[in-house]
Amino acid sequence: MKASILVLIALTAVLSNAAPPADICNGKLRQRKSFATLSDDDKNAYSDGVWAMKKSGKYDYFTKKHRAAIRWHQTTQFLPLHRAMMAEFEDELLKVAPTLTGLPFWDEFSDNSDAINSPIFASPGLGPMASGPLTGPFEGLTDDNGNEVVREPNEDVMADSFSWIPRNQVLAAAMGKFKTFGDMSEKVELTPHGTFHVVVGGHMGRPATSPSDSAFWLHHSYTDLMWAVYQGTSTKHFTDYTVLGSGSGKFQINPTAGVVMYEKQYTNTDMLYYRQRLCYEYVAPNTLPPAQRAAKALAAAESMATEGGDRESIQVAAKFAPIQPLPAAALQMMMPNMSLEQITKHSANVAAAINDAAASLNAKVKSATTPRNGVATEFAAVPVSVALARLPTMHDMIAQAAEVAASVIVDDRANSLIPAVRALHRD
Repeated sequence: MKASILVLIALTAVLSNAAPPADICNGKLRQRKSFATLSDDDKNAYSDGVWAMKKSGKYDYFTKKHRAAIRWHQTTQFLPLHRAMMAEFEDELLKVAPTLTGLPFWDEFSDNSDAINSPIFASPGLGPMASGPLTGPFEGLTDDNGNEVVREPNEDVMADSFSWIPRNQVLAAAMGKFKTFGDMSEKVELTPHGTFHVVVGGHMGRPATSPSDSAFWLHHSYTDLMWAVYQGTSTKHFTDYTVLGSGSGKFQINPTAGVVMYEKQYTNTDMLYYRQRLCYEYVAPNTLPPAQRAAKALAAAESMATEGGDRESIQVAAKFAPIQPLPAAALQMMMPNMSLEQITKHSANVAAAINDAAASLNAKVKSATTPRNGVATEFAAVPVSVALARLPTMHDMIAQAAEVAASVIVDDRANSLIPAVRALHRD
């Protein structure tokens, strides 16, 4: 994380001549937390809130609205649209579940090696990940057409033979490699976004019905978090809507225009300032930072060596395996705006970008743990497990993004449709 720390120091320098940030949040920010870290009471509050919204008709309203927005999937409007929708859903959820601090997220890259056995699929929680109608807290939940909501975990996932999801550190590295919003958006929409829809299957596997499953909202909270992580990599990326090239779905985004489906509520600029204008932040799960992880790994290795063991024997695999492209047939229902040929090509391109990040990490670890010309490099005297522990994870990136949004970014309050922001801009 040395580079990340230097980035933060450089970014903070822009504050010296900056105006005070806008505060339409009255000093109160909604905190979006990992669902797995919530208390049982808060997990129950989420399920109770969904049922209350179902009873009032609000839950079905969101399914219908999302269905009407399918045409904006597989386009560069995807992330701004869903950020607006998550904010609207969060508003409604907290009206009926006021003990929650915000819309929780599914911490997917803590669960990426065994997604179907994630602790969120339990009671209290989202109920079991099993084929058929929902059971547990959401037993009996129906979609807006009165059909029972079902999950159909992909057979490859059930057989533990799939390799579609990158490792935690690999996605973190990939997020740091994206150069433009457009590049990030098209990659993230497929992996992890599309991947986890396919993993859960059933209603979640079809965009026309996916919001009917309570997992959808936690999943899309995390998808929105991916954008926030990209924004946190630099001040340029925080306000970036750059889309290079042309072709299917590559629409230029006008920052002053209204968000699609929310043209009267929000501008695209409003979506950039999620902390300052939408009044929420993401809370990174409580994990050790890289330096402390490395120290812990080294202590474990040295303990093993002291006891006469081979300290290398406790290392995790040194090589980050490549992911495979998602099967185009499995993606067809999730990507109705693309032909099978387009999906196949797109899936291969995304896998190649992710695997490029994995290869870079493999080279970095190998270089750092291999003495050169008899001279030890920085990591050469420690096990590979220590070098791996020093690699940034998505949790580290979440923490960095939160720090950048809170301490570095200054909102000039321009180009907004939010009344409170417009009032501050006039002042």
